[in-house]
Amino acid sequence: MAAEVFLRRLSRWQAEQQRNDIGDVHVMVYRGDVGTEYRDREDFLGRFEQDVRRPDFDMVVAGAARLVGCAYGFHASRTGGWWSGFDGELPPDIEEFTASGRVFVLAELMVLPAFRRQGIATRLRERLLE
Repeated sequence: MAAEVFLRRLSRWQAEQQRNDIGDVHVMVYRGDVGTEYRDREDFLGRFEQDVRRPDFDMVVAGAARLVGCAYGFHASRTGGWWSGFDGELPPDIEEFTASGRVFVLAELMVLPAFRRQGIATRLRERLLE
């Protein structure tokens, strides 16, 4: 039987306090080439630090005996500056949605491999977007 996984919302301060554990989850979820884990972890933590400081940052974590996943994001700025440099095709009305303040950027959604296929990612996303 799998351990029960609990979700909880973190304040900005709590998210910053959990940064090392969140970095560990990132490495275990994305495991890059051998030898790149440190660089990948530091790059991720740099982005995480910037995201935590964004207005409207919000985060939900999943834990059992330890952190097993997280989801976080923020509202895109109304100026649309967040989209500059985006590599891909944007929906035609994204500028209108962004200007209205209705765009929430799901910046990260991670669940450890051993805890996948249990609905945790869905629960994290739903709780974050509540």
